[in-house]
Amino acid sequence: MNMVIAIINIHECSARMLFLSGLTFFIVGCIYEKNLAEPITHDSFLFINEFMASNDTQNTDEHGEYDDWVEIFNGGTTAVDLGGYFISDDHEIPVQISTGVPDKTVVEPGGFILLWFDNTPEQGPLHIAYKLGSTGDAIHLYGVDGVTRLDSYIFSPQTTDVSEGRASDGDENWMFFDLPTPGQSNI
Repeated sequence: MNMVIAIINIHECSARMLFLSGLTFFIVGCIYEKNLAEPITHDSFLFINEFMASNDTQNTDEHGEYDDWVEIFNGGTTAVDLGGYFISDDHEIPVQISTGVPDKTVVEPGGFILLWFDNTPEQGPLHIAYKLGSTGDAIHLYGVDGVTRLDSYIFSPQTTDVSEGRASDGDENWMFFDLPTPGQSNI
């Protein structure tokens, strides 16, 4: 049996061609730089706590619009100004939360803050230049360096006006809420 294996490395991928008894097999494998399913280890007490990716009637922003929203919970003992932190639905391109407006961006210990994923950042410091995908998407929260991932959640298709969140504030288990609790404890 004649067998020749050719290995080609392309960035983080490798390809192999296998010739076996007149047949050619081509196998490709890639190694990804980040595995978003890996547990996050950090000393942050900020959590993506609840979100709604398809909001038609449940909760309006300060402009009376039913926008997608993400609730951040501060499980720590000190207030945190989210101004300067980064958030995204795309881990490659996080956007910075507006700075200089602590009356809007500070989350108190045990408190909550809502970020509006409405793709209209001009509406205020809590409005993010992304929309969440109701057919499935991800949410990533990063520290002020834009690199340190504080929390992440990848979600599947969502039901309109039903939120998804942690079973209790900061908990590792997630569930759906027919009665969303934006800005309040998850029950």
